[in-house]
Order: sequence, then C-alpha cells, then structure tokens
Amino acid sequence: MNEFMKILLSLSVSGALLLLFLLGCKPLYQNRFSRRWQYYIWLIAALRFLLPFTPDTTIVGSLFETFDSAAITNEISASPDVPVFVTTENGETEPGQTDRDVTAAAMREPFHIASACFFIWSAVALVLFVRKITVYQGFIQYIKAGNQEVSDIETLNLLSECVEKLNLKTRVELSCHPLIASPMLIGFFRPKIVLPVRELDDKELSYIFMHELIHYKQRDMFYKWLIQMVVCVHWFNPFVYLLEKEVNQSCELSCDEWVISILDDTAKREYGNMLISFVKANKFYKSSLASVTLTEEAEQLKERLGAIMKYKKSSEIGIVITAIFTAAVCFCFLVIGAYATPVTDHESSHIWETNENIIPEPVEANEEVTLSGITHKNEMTIYPRCIFPMNKGYIFCIKYNDSVAGTFKVGLIDENGEKLETETTVWHEGDTASIEVDQDGYYYFYMEGFNDDAGWLNTNYKFDVSYESY
Repeated sequence: MNEFMKILLSLSVSGALLLLFLLGCKPLYQNRFSRRWQYYIWLIAALRFLLPFTPDTTIVGSLFETFDSAAITNEISASPDVPVFVTTENGETEPGQTDRDVTAAAMREPFHIASACFFIWSAVALVLFVRKITVYQGFIQYIKAGNQEVSDIETLNLLSECVEKLNLKTRVELSCHPLIASPMLIGFFRPKIVLPVRELDDKELSYIFMHELIHYKQRDMFYKWLIQMVVCVHWFNPFVYLLEKEVNQSCELSCDEWVISILDDTAKREYGNMLISFVKANKFYKSSLASVTLTEEAEQLKERLGAIMKYKKSSEIGIVITAIFTAAVCFCFLVIGAYATPVTDHESSHIWETNENIIPEPVEANEEVTLSGITHKNEMTIYPRCIFPMNKGYIFCIKYNDSVAGTFKVGLIDENGEKLETETTVWHEGDTASIEVDQDGYYYFYMEGFNDDAGWLNTNYKFDVSYESY
C-alpha cells in the first residue's frame, strides 16, 4: 500500500506539472494552433495522471527517490538498535550497540499511516465514481421519460445527409424533449440526438446535426469519462478540476471549428446567432456526464463567437510548428515521469559498492558477535561491519535474539554475490539455524525483508552469530 500511494502521489504531481506547462504555454498557442489540437493536447496531461509508465530517470521519480532516501536515513538514525561507531582509547573506531528496544508499535506505524491514507483515498474515489454513475443513469432516465421520436421525413432526410457528409456508418436516432433547452447527443455506441421542442429551420437543424455528429465522431463521451476517471482517482488534487474545465471548453470549440470550416462568413454569423439563441434559453436540467450539448455556459459564449469569426485554416508552417510543440509536450510527458517501485538485483549486489566508506572487521572462529539493525521490505540489507573468513566445511551458527518476531531471509553472501541461505524465514526469540560453507572465502551476513502477515514496512533484527572451524 505504501508503494501504491507513492506511485499515486507521483502521478498526481507529474500530471499537475504537465498541466501547468500547457497552461503556461496557452497564450502562445491559443490563437495560433487549431482548436482541435488544443482539445486533444489535454489528453496527454490526462494520461500523465493515470499511466505509471516512466523512464528510469525522471524529474518526479528522482524527487520521490530523494524523499525516500531521506526518510530511510532519518528512520535508521532514529532507530535505537542500529549499530553506531564509537572511538576507543587507542583512537580506533569500532561498532558499538545502543541498549534501547524497538517496539512493535513503532515498527507498524508507517504501515498504519499508509493504510489509513489508502482506505480514505479509495473510499472517496469509490463514492465519487458511484455518484457519477448514478447521475448518468438518472439523466438518461430523465431523457427517456419525456422522449418523443421525430417522425418528420424532411428532418430525418436532413440528418441522413449530415451523417453521410461525415462518413459515419452508425445509425443515429433523432428525438425531441419538452424539458431541455439545448440540443444534445447521448449514447456511447448508439448515438441519439435530442432536440428541444421549438421551431427550427433547415439551416439551424443542419448546424445542430453537424455539431452533435462531430461530437460522436470525435468520441467525446469517451473522452469526457476518461477525464471523470482522472477526477475520481485524483480527487485530492485541485488541478484535475482545472483539467476538467479546460477539456469541456476545448470540446465545444473543437466542434465549432469543424463546423465553420465548411461555412462562409454569412453562415458563420448565422451559426453564432444560433448559439446565442440557445444559450439564452438554456436554463433547464442537463448533465455533462451523460451528454454533449450544443451549448455549455453563457460565459464561454464570447470565446466561442470570437473563435468562429477569427477562424483561419492552418498554414503549412503552422502545421510544422504544431508538430514540433506536440513532440515537446510528449518529451515533457516522459521527462517529468513518475515514481517507480525500485527493483533490486540481489544477485549482483556487491558490498563494496554500497558501503565503500565502511571497513569491515574480520571475525575469528568461535567469536560470538551481535548484529542488529533494520531491514526494509523487499530489500536486501548487508551487514557491512563484520566479515567472516571461512573455509569449506565451516559451520556458521545463527541465533535470533530479538523479543519481536520477524519475517525475513537470512544468510551469507560472498564478495562475488553468491548467497547461502537458511531455510528459516519466520524468526522468534531463541530460534537458531546454521549454514555449512561450501567454499573458501570471505563472507558477509545479510538480511532480506519481504511481505509478511503483519504487513510491516520495516523490521528490526538482532542476531548472535559465530562460526566453528573443523
């Protein structure tokens, strides 16, 4: 759960950073790039919030790894049973041992915090998702309750012509509803255009059909629900609500651009006047989760009308610049990255690579030493301060001497990374085990923590070890 929450938070941070980058660049591309591009570019930010795929080295990944390392360092330095160096009278440095005990409550505390955060997050995310599904179903029932199929042949023929213009192969249904004020499209796979009950001439109907069919062609319902998934997963991040707002605005502008690309100046004005007429009347119940509508909020109308009158087809240079900027955004998607659970290659672990500042002290035969510290879940910890020079046939004796039971692998590792393990994995105070050395060499004692029933993130250990020569 702890690793999951780290990944979730890193995705939230990386998505917010990419969103801020796009918002910062918006004044540069708002009136230069196509509205359709501006609509789909937010998809990259949405995917950054959701996809944990990331290169090995990234900005957010490095940031979280730094926090991770700092947290582990503080934990070890604050842990009472970690060996520390003391200086003897002759000026030599040797490991010493503190006397305080690590309690089970202290060890379980990180797990409890991570678990509490996970359950709070999952509970709120589930409630939000269920609520959105309920709103969607409620709206569909609302539409079906007063739905009236359109049977006018001329209107249906006009719809068929618009469907053919957009090369759509799906059958599109048409109906009207007395309690809606703005045309809308509902349905993911079986699209239905719902009209308000009012007089509409052929030109207005043509504009409405084209606009709503473009919503279907762009798969806007799927896009909107993807954004809702981002909102549910990252409900604690205020930037996802900003992303939702930007996507909703860009969606309508994208459809407007597609429609007016085939209109002359006079038709553009007529299309703008139609938008104004629907916005003035748009005061009835609607849900953006269940439909895509011809009009959203009145405050967006000014931007939409301005975009309609300023529309120009993209030049070749503009297309090239757009492609370059898109590549830059994708590059930022990768560079920002996210936190990835570290993978440790235990077989290639070398003591001198991770503990090069510590000089190990050789232990003689039949000399008992106490080794203690903290091992981390899914990580191998090599005790660096003692080295055991042993020949083939020597017996390495291990006795667990901690009052708190632990779950981990224990063994010896030589300078080439070869390991000799005990069969015991669950240790209680007084448990013993032994390892017979199969070749001459210098060996280190190692611990390898893993998921145990208690779910502890870190486990303290304390062993009395020695070896017998023949």
